[in-house]
Amino acid sequence: MQSITIEIDAHSKVRLIEGTSKAGRGYSFRTQSCVVHGAGRFPREGEVRVPDGAQPFVVGLYEVHDLISVSDRGRFEINNDYFLTAVAKSAKAVA
Repeated sequence: MQSITIEIDAHSKVRLIEGTSKAGRGYSFRTQSCVVHGAGRFPREGEVRVPDGAQPFVVGLYEVHDLISVSDRGRFEINNDYFLTAVAKSAKAVA
């Protein structure tokens, strides 16, 4: 299984998105620009959601977890509750 990694670099920007839903409720959330590896043949620019109340992600590589879920009808769906964990650096990379 191919894993998807997210790279946050020094040029990564945080963006605040605000609006009003069709039901008339206000919403706001933050996204952070990144480079996505493993979701296609070449790396692509993208955005990840910054968890509410959390600081933006620091420079580094992150693995994506729980990105895909299966609906009640058995269809694959993108899960908005995915999360990221920092990729551990190998002993060779640290030396």
